Formats: sequence, C-alpha cells, structure tokens
Amino acid sequence: MVHKPPIWSHLWPSLLHKLESLLKTYLLHLHHITYHNGS
Repeated sequence: MVHKPPIWSHLWPSLLHKLESLLKTYLLHLHHITYHNGS
C-alpha cells in the first residue's frame, strides 16, 4: 500500500500564502489608520 501525502501538504503552501498577504494588507491598513490619526 502506497502512502499518500495528506491533502494538507498541498493546501498548506497556498493557505500560508493567503494568510501572509492578508496579514500584510491588515498591517498596511492599520499603519494608514494610525498615521492619519497621528496627523
């Protein structure tokens, strides 16, 4: 019986990439808010 890699091994990279881009967008948005509030 051949051991198949779990589906997570295929999903994880794309999921991580989505999470990273989401975090970057969030941090950028947060930075803009604090910047505008400061001035």
